[in-house]
Amino acid sequence: LSATIVLGDDRSAQHLFGKGGDEGIDIRAGELDPALRATAGTTLTIWQVKFFRDGIKDSQKKQIAESFQRAFKHQPDRWVLCVPRPLTVGEARWWDEFKVSAAQEHPRLKLDVWPGDFLVQRMTETLLKSYFLPPVVGLGDALSRIERRLNDFYPVSEALARAHDANQRQP
Repeated sequence: LSATIVLGDDRSAQHLFGKGGDEGIDIRAGELDPALRATAGTTLTIWQVKFFRDGIKDSQKKQIAESFQRAFKHQPDRWVLCVPRPLTVGEARWWDEFKVSAAQEHPRLKLDVWPGDFLVQRMTETLLKSYFLPPVVGLGDALSRIERRLNDFYPVSEALARAHDANQRQP
C-alpha cells in the first residue's frame, strides 16, 4: 500500500527488494549516494514500512530505531515511517520524542509517520483521481471527464436542469 501511494506520487521512486537486509530502506525517491545528490542538486526521501499490527512496543521501537540508523548512513533529507494503524497516545508521544532526538543529531532531516488511516485516505484519493481524472490535458478536458463520470451515477444535465427549475420557483 505504501509503495503504491509513493509510486503514484513520484514516478522516480523505487520499491526496493529487502531480502538479505534492506539497509532501512523499503522505498526511496532520489539517489542513495550523497555525492550524486550534491552534484545533481536532488534530495533523498526514504520510506520504512513496518507491519506492526499489534502496536509499537519496546521491541518494535528498537527495530524502528535500528532501521533509522541504517537508513541514515545514506544521509536522507526525509525519512518516513509507515505503520498499519493509527498511533495510540503513548505511541504518538514516543514518536514525538524520537523526532526530537533525531533532530538533535540530524537537524536538517525531516521525519514523518504515515499511520494506517493516513495511508487509506491517500490510497482513496489516488483511486478517485485515477477514476475521475485519468491523464488530463487541460481544465476543460478535466471537467468533461468529470461530467462523463458523474453521468454514470446521475445524469448531470438533468440534475442541473432540476436545480435551475427549483431556483426559478424560489421567490
